[in-house]
Amino acid sequence: MAATDIKSVLELLRAKVHSADSSTSLDDLNNMVKAAQLAHTPMVRHYDSDGLLPTATSSEERLAFITSTGSIKMNNGRRWESTTSTPSGGGSSFTMLGSSYGYAAGSMPPSNRIERYSFVSDGNATDVGDMISSRKQPAGLSSSDAGYRISSGNSTGQLTSEKMLFASEASSSTSAVTANRSGTASLHSADYGWLAGNGTEITKYAYTADTFSAETPTLAGTSYNMTGASSGTAGYAMGGYPFPGSLGGNAIQKFPFASEAVTESGHLLQSVFRGAGTSSETDGYHAGGQVGPPWTYINVIQKFPFSSDGDTTDVGDLDAGRYKSHSSGNQSAASGYDHGGYPAPSGTSNVIQKFPFSSNGNATDVGDLVTASYGHANNFV
Repeated sequence: MAATDIKSVLELLRAKVHSADSSTSLDDLNNMVKAAQLAHTPMVRHYDSDGLLPTATSSEERLAFITSTGSIKMNNGRRWESTTSTPSGGGSSFTMLGSSYGYAAGSMPPSNRIERYSFVSDGNATDVGDMISSRKQPAGLSSSDAGYRISSGNSTGQLTSEKMLFASEASSSTSAVTANRSGTASLHSADYGWLAGNGTEITKYAYTADTFSAETPTLAGTSYNMTGASSGTAGYAMGGYPFPGSLGGNAIQKFPFASEAVTESGHLLQSVFRGAGTSSETDGYHAGGQVGPPWTYINVIQKFPFSSDGDTTDVGDLDAGRYKSHSSGNQSAASGYDHGGYPAPSGTSNVIQKFPFSSNGNATDVGDLVTASYGHANNFV
């Protein structure tokens, strides 16, 4: 029997690891990690938690093993993606988590400014470009390559969407919007984005074609200014106005991406709208918002698990009661982010704050926006 050429085997393994992408099966990824461990090679590094991963855009690592959760992460060149097994019920195992930057585009007062802040280190936002036109309260969607800003609130009243490639941070016009898409909850999967609310509709956007599908009346009751979170296999539209109204107010409406059929899966602590939503790999979060009447503003951060339907629990506070920070916020692998908002103790806020996913706790001030504002379209990479 011929001797095994270990060097050649390792080179083949190294090439297989380097060529891994989103089409690589979970079994193949697991086998690569196991082979690398048995060979004692450094090609697949171990990290204690997601927060210790290197910045995806500057790292040549393709795969990483997270020891605290036993999960595998894949670097697509822009972000670290989850490669967990597909849950029962079908759908992608994709989870949207940023690794490099959060973006805030458009605002109230109406603006075309695009601001960016780092997930790697705390600090102030910088002005990195402009949207094609000034917009108020645009909705934001994020794919792995681009950010989308959708709104009817521009100066000419046109219903349009804009696309910004993360690599160049340059904006371009894409397709027409068929209805008012400002102030909606933003939901994300690997290939599509959904906008929920401002009526009973959930509108689907195909990233590969840059087009919207026809709207379908799937929400249980007319709601607007809902808050969004996404697990990778389902989107969650939380709260909304009017309330107590039909189904809305404090309801969490679950939208499985595979079936696109809405069910009530839980409840917020109280009826609230104009909150900010973020998502970790395991939980959905709702922060701040407006309650009443009489109209007041809350600072509560609440969360619910993706693994089972249920109500939220209070896990911390923002620095102050806020509304319309944004319907769906920014998130890194380790933290949820909230920026801007109204009212602040002395008017509109410019504060960028974050709260940890690994443990319950209050948000901390980590920087400032260029201009005090609220109602942004948010994107993350």
